[in-house]
Amino acid sequence: QCNQFFDLLQDLVDHVNDFHVKPEKDAGYCCHWEGCARHGRGFNARYKMLIHIRTHTNEKPHRCPTCNKSFSRLENLKIHNRSHTGEKPYICPYEGCNKRYSNSSDRFKHTRTHY
Repeated sequence: QCNQFFDLLQDLVDHVNDFHVKPEKDAGYCCHWEGCARHGRGFNARYKMLIHIRTHTNEKPHRCPTCNKSFSRLENLKIHNRSHTGEKPYICPYEGCNKRYSNSSDRFKHTRTHY
């Protein structure tokens, strides 16, 4: 357990990345944040662990240039950006249904209405 305290979020993020994100023997990269729901289940890649750590630090380095909303994952910013562009690349696969969605999750929810 680490007893360090930081006034700035970036200092905390840098500290965690530098000193606490290391591979463990046979376990990959494990989160030891107190109270973490993963309970020591590891990640197979360092970048996945770094993204996970953001759930604890609330770091959101990806900012929308249009409305300044911030996201912890770049993919979420890309999906959000579609709300500004109107892009809807996910098309309902059912014949005769031409509904389109900006994300695959909404399309999936819609496809269940066809059952």
